[in-house]
Amino acid sequence: MICPYCNTAMEKGKIQVNDSLYWTPMEENRIAVSTWSKTKNSKKIAKWNWLLLQSTVNADYCKKCKKIIINVEDMSEE
Repeated sequence: MICPYCNTAMEKGKIQVNDSLYWTPMEENRIAVSTWSKTKNSKKIAKWNWLLLQSTVNADYCKKCKKIIINVEDMSEE
């Protein structure tokens, strides 16, 4: 992938967390940081894998401008 900010080739990788990974609007706060805690407008970015006990989402990283791009086309309302 080419970085949309600086037009440099990005490095493929992934983000792994030991919980579900959510995007939440800036004006909302999760009550607690856990797999089941989210706001009404939170979007799940990575699904929890019970076998591996983690959530993983593919992401591209730009070394030049220090940005990470996550493809969220499969983002759910869970």
